[in-house]
Amino acid sequence: MPYYPLLFHCLTIGAVLFLVMLLLARYGLFSPDRAGFWIWLALTISLLINPAVTLLASDFSVYEHYTWGTLVGETRIYWVLLMSVAGIVAFYSSYLMTRPLNNQFSNVPTSHVVLVVILLLFMAVGWNAVLRYRISADSQRQLVNGKFSGDTTGWQTETHGFVIFPCLLLMALKRYRIPGVLLSVAYIVVRLNDKSDRFSVVAFLMAGFLYHMIKQGRRWPNALQCSLAAALLLFLVYRGHGRTETVSRADLNLSKVVGTALVSLGTGPDTSMLPTFYRETDLTEQNGFTYGATLVQEICLAPLPRAVFPWKDDVFAFIPGVRYRNESLYADTYYAKSTIICAFYGYGGVIGILIGMAGLGWLLRKLDGLLKKETPVIPLVWAVMVLATIWMGALGTLEWWYKAIMIFSLPMFALVVSNRLVAGFVRR
Repeated sequence: MPYYPLLFHCLTIGAVLFLVMLLLARYGLFSPDRAGFWIWLALTISLLINPAVTLLASDFSVYEHYTWGTLVGETRIYWVLLMSVAGIVAFYSSYLMTRPLNNQFSNVPTSHVVLVVILLLFMAVGWNAVLRYRISADSQRQLVNGKFSGDTTGWQTETHGFVIFPCLLLMALKRYRIPGVLLSVAYIVVRLNDKSDRFSVVAFLMAGFLYHMIKQGRRWPNALQCSLAAALLLFLVYRGHGRTETVSRADLNLSKVVGTALVSLGTGPDTSMLPTFYRETDLTEQNGFTYGATLVQEICLAPLPRAVFPWKDDVFAFIPGVRYRNESLYADTYYAKSTIICAFYGYGGVIGILIGMAGLGWLLRKLDGLLKKETPVIPLVWAVMVLATIWMGALGTLEWWYKAIMIFSLPMFALVVSNRLVAGFVRR
């Protein structure tokens, strides 16, 4: 791994992100209740802190693993640096020039019967996914290149996210706050033993804290909230993709947990998006762009069960880039992430980055308009739920991010539609 080109990368990205921080602070946007802050934080960790700590430690083992088969020379490092800067500039130019959403949401009368029925229905499906398919030792869940195979489908296991919105909404409603808190604590405790997903547990806790913070009219969480979120994050990083029961009491030494987790965040695979960025750009150039077809595939075809629709991955297979991703998906680097900038590069190179990051900046700035104390409870709960996913979405792919948001949001859509139908029927 060339040392000085990577050092130049760190210095350049550091300068760009520092200027972005100053701009956000100048316009009052550098705080956790704004989407641009979370994009900045994610890119700072993945494109600056991780390579900088890697250089300081002179430990390139993770980089060598995730760039296996790719020659990472000066040209590749400088090219990815240029793409990274282009993505950052495109996003924040659009973000800062966009006005936040200013629509006045009217409070649709909420029927308590409808609310309880819809939330119970989705929580039943969600808890079934958690207990039967996520943490059960008898679960037959099998993944091959990130695709579900065998008797367990994605709908059976991924619907664990159906629990999140109902719990957040119950906590937000004074009438249901106590059961909401109890269900939320139970969900987090049980999910600690889910070895396949750490993100949604942290995002769930963050969403609850962000809602509470915004309703109190504050821009930053208090010390207790920061401490709880940090403790959960550090423990999950320390545990890794294993079950909580595999962590012995002897391992739960505070200094050991914090030290190991911080080292992992600094140089480990959890934040090593840059080496995957190097490899994916190389493979994309060899095998072709997807032109956004993978996102269309995720939106329109991914919900179909593969057992009934085995052809769903072949619809866009005439595009070489899509066919390559469907068939190989980078093999050993499948579970690594490469930042949203690299994901847009896979759509269409430089043009894909400029259009994609500018569009994302526009969307997330519109989201900021919902993140205010006056927003009615249902859209505000949904907005903080989406806000809490941004840091992880910015580290991965748009397809993965969309899937997470949609799974989390389906209970909200069902509740809003049901309320409107009932309200319309009553008026008749």
